Amino acid sequence: SGDYGSVQTFLDEQRLIQVTASAERCVVHFFVDSFRKCQVMDSKLQVMAESHLSTRFFRISVADCPFLVEKLSLKVLPVVIAYQNGKEQDRLIGFAKLGNNANDFSIDHLEKWLQRSGVVPMRDTKLTIISNRSKQIRSKNKTNSDQEDSGSDWD
Repeated sequence: SGDYGSVQTFLDEQRLIQVTASAERCVVHFFVDSFRKCQVMDSKLQVMAESHLSTRFFRISVADCPFLVEKLSLKVLPVVIAYQNGKEQDRLIGFAKLGNNANDFSIDHLEKWLQRSGVVPMRDTKLTIISNRSKQIRSKNKTNSDQEDSGSDWD
């Protein structure tokens, strides 16, 4: 249905309000097409949407949501708001919380902000857990038998 894995554009603010209120975790980008910073944010949110399939990502032009612009006091763009079960968790205004560069930012900074906001899971996936476990096992094995080290992590 295109809800997960991509950034869904809304033209109707009432529909956006309904979907945001019912989504467990979602991110809304309020933008103006002609703003370079909004374009930068769009491209990075698209990457986040593709890699965080349990979170919905939405965008709406401020021209299409005058009620929300007023209600949420949106004055500086881009604005990204993280919602959990319909409640605002945090908001990004411009790139202020994403590092020192006024015109760009690292995707890692965006991901960490989304994680702190609780709308995307921490990157401790099974691979990280498995990798940490195998390090613990290897270090135990080294203390038990230091003479047996083939140099391979795959033994």
